[in-house]
Amino acid sequence: MKVFLILLLILFIPIIVACNNDNNNIEEIHEEMDMRGKFRYARGVDFDLLLFIDGGWYLSRDFVRASYLATQDNSFYTELRFVLHPDEVSDPDGTLNIPNTVIVAFPREDSVERVLTALNWEVVSAEIDLDKYGLSYPITAEDLVRNYESMNRLIRYEDRSFQFVLSTFAGGVHDTRIEFELDRIFEWRSGNDASNAPNADKVLNILEQLSLPEDDGWRLLRAAGSVDAFEAVVDLMLEEGLSSDDALRRVARGR
Repeated sequence: MKVFLILLLILFIPIIVACNNDNNNIEEIHEEMDMRGKFRYARGVDFDLLLFIDGGWYLSRDFVRASYLATQDNSFYTELRFVLHPDEVSDPDGTLNIPNTVIVAFPREDSVERVLTALNWEVVSAEIDLDKYGLSYPITAEDLVRNYESMNRLIRYEDRSFQFVLSTFAGGVHDTRIEFELDRIFEWRSGNDASNAPNADKVLNILEQLSLPEDDGWRLLRAAGSVDAFEAVVDLMLEEGLSSDDALRRVARGR
């Protein structure tokens, strides 16, 4: 009996340690939401900044300089505050009604919808459980501002590579769901050479052969995990009449 209990304990220790490590990682990210953490978050979701410099308020997107100024010892700035719009901290005449020591960050009008689109696409594609972050679907601009700590944990902890895709998408480099999914599987171009043609046209042509709309095609692309696997799956569907699920299983087994 003692031997059995010892073996049981040995089996469960790695599981317990793994769970604790996951929890610790989440807590560590939570604790990073100091001034520097807030600047990283604001930059990641493409916010604009308002800060008081040389006697006046200025709109800025220079996160590096603003973060440097705000995080020095004895800095003039004391807070980075998130709002949905500067009107929240303004008088009726438009004058900002906050201390000069506060930097204001808010969603950028030109990109906030793109940021939200990318976030919600990722939640659906990766089947992310938003409950564990205290969030619900769909993610809104209100979440970006009011629930910024939860959003920070989602963006940084769920899949750190997504931060780069979010920035790319927010900047308007890509537009479509297929382009987004290609970014997520690191196959935007057909090779390492940046001059190579993007894979989006190839994928769209294949979807046309299947008479499959883009809204459905992205699921097949994400499930395949690469453009080569996607092409192999489609070949099986066209040549052997397999369902997408059967074709995906065949390709996963090496055909």
